[in-house]
Amino acid sequence: VVDRDGAHPVCRTHDIAASIGSRVHHDMPTWRTAETSMFVVADESHAYVTLPRRGCTEIWRIALKGPVECTPVVTGERSCIVMDANARTRQLLYIASDLHKPWDLFLLDLDDNGRGREHAITRLNDEVLARWPKLEVRHLQLETPDGGLPLDAWFLARADRAGPLPTVMFIHGGPNLATGHAFRFDLQLLAANGYACVFGNFGGSAGYGEPYRRAIMGDWGARGFPDHMAIV
Repeated sequence: VVDRDGAHPVCRTHDIAASIGSRVHHDMPTWRTAETSMFVVADESHAYVTLPRRGCTEIWRIALKGPVECTPVVTGERSCIVMDANARTRQLLYIASDLHKPWDLFLLDLDDNGRGREHAITRLNDEVLARWPKLEVRHLQLETPDGGLPLDAWFLARADRAGPLPTVMFIHGGPNLATGHAFRFDLQLLAANGYACVFGNFGGSAGYGEPYRRAIMGDWGARGFPDHMAIV
């Protein structure tokens, strides 16, 4: 927050180990939405921001004055992007996606603490998805080979398949993006046709703090390779 003349900047999010904005990799035609919908200012006291956390994208309430307060409002195993907030009606509008569903629109009725009860406004793909093969997801958590932060990864496959499967590893780009709880058509297509898909947040990924993002600076391929092998 800065004065109108640009003076007296005050950081209101220094307690958050993540950067503002949606960083979870997907293949839906909504990257522009993710790039432009980083935050909304509800009133002179609070803003709501989109930020990545360990393969998810959450919405947090940020105090704009007084003591620094950063409070998670919309969480869960999904990716959520804030669209608008109305202080008068005390409502928050956002879109959400997970590994099984593309974006839908949600409304959250806020209480005095900035939390509340959510309502799904759209269910655009339920009829189509009901005809697709059921997929299961396993969350894999392991330590990085260098003993750093826990490494998050996921294994996606048809629910009716067991035993060893031909497996495709998806490595997200960026490199300062992340993979996780967001819909991907390509992974759904592969898994529906009998392949397993494995993907994880190797060193350099977003959602784990700045030191983790900078872990592959100067040597993108070699420094990320041990993490990929640990996931396998």
